[in-house]
Amino acid sequence: MAGAGSLVQAPVTLIVRSMGRASLARALASVDAQESLPREVIVVAACGSSHPALPAMNQAMQVRLV
Repeated sequence: MAGAGSLVQAPVTLIVRSMGRASLARALASVDAQESLPREVIVVAACGSSHPALPAMNQAMQVRLV
């Protein structure tokens, strides 16, 4: 059992719906700036195959465009 004040952090997958707008880079930068990063970020291209490439992110987490 964990001691008082310590938290166990479970792995997290974050799903982001995207239309390929410029604000996606800002949203992903916000995720990257969090103290506790998700293990995986899945960006769902709601605009189809015309979605632009994803910006570079922290190498500690997997980022996929589907």
